[in-house]
Amino acid sequence: MDNQTFAKYKTAFIVVAALIALLEIPGALDIRNKPYSGYWTDPNNTVIRVFPNSPAQRAGFLLGDRIISSGGIDMKDSKALARQPRAKIGESRAYVVERDGQNLNLDLTFSGLPARDVVLSFARAIIGFCFLIFGLYAYWRVQNQSTTLLALVGLCFGLTFVNKPYLSSHALSTIFGAVTFVPFVFGFAFLLHFMMVFPKAKAFLSKKNAMLWLYGPAALVALLSLFLIVFEPEATSALETVLNIIGGLFVVGYLGLAVVAMVHSHVKATLHERAANGLNLMLLGTVVGLAPLVISALIGVIAPKVVLPGVEFYHLTMGLIPFALAQAALKKARVLASA
Repeated sequence: MDNQTFAKYKTAFIVVAALIALLEIPGALDIRNKPYSGYWTDPNNTVIRVFPNSPAQRAGFLLGDRIISSGGIDMKDSKALARQPRAKIGESRAYVVERDGQNLNLDLTFSGLPARDVVLSFARAIIGFCFLIFGLYAYWRVQNQSTTLLALVGLCFGLTFVNKPYLSSHALSTIFGAVTFVPFVFGFAFLLHFMMVFPKAKAFLSKKNAMLWLYGPAALVALLSLFLIVFEPEATSALETVLNIIGGLFVVGYLGLAVVAMVHSHVKATLHERAANGLNLMLLGTVVGLAPLVISALIGVIAPKVVLPGVEFYHLTMGLIPFALAQAALKKARVLASA
């Protein structure tokens, strides 16, 4: 396809980007209303982390506690949990946890987000805007297959990272969740596709079912997610474990292959090609940006009870990716234009 074919998406991309940016306004304002519990659980609702001086610690939560119910709702009752209103700051909820074979009643009083989580929320939003801005900037300067895919990556992950508003209506929340989750899933596929075509298309793409292999897994995960969102099956331990494995393998698969594709391009390129296509910075941005996420996702599949040190900060490295990819795409375009 020629450049004119890719240029036709300009208006649509700008409109979608503007809508995503507007989401940040109510999302950012809502940060002050978000409740904080201070504990993490694994897919089996077992507590794997209790933050110091958090509401959970003050309530008496301990590592290894298995949460049976929250606010009188069984943790397996996904339908009721989905309809449970978000806790208000200062609100107390009764929890039943299983500890050493006995059920204990704990009352947790929610607080506002600690400074760490507030900073992380805004840091994630900045990463989202980096994806939006750098992806669209590269596309705006040059319209080709690589920059179009980069713009799609930017839109998908931009939507993922910006702060989004809380919707009290279950119906609206369900629709909004479905609309925002599907782009998140396909963002991984667009990123891998970009790595497969830049700086030049890999032989794999000439195969008959190449696009099916690239986008099929993402489509299946998106359909599975929509099924879970709409039908809300009982959240049994087995189901949660299977979903954790599927989600982890999905992330590891797409991001791992993206790193492999980038490394392959770098190894196969000559020194001149690496410089002309910006592959050195692109390699650094890709490996540093994606490696922590691949590692944490892999650990999440193999040992879901393990909490890696500083894991809540791992995704921040993704901020390197949009800049590195955009500069590489534009550098190659400048070289081609001057040839």
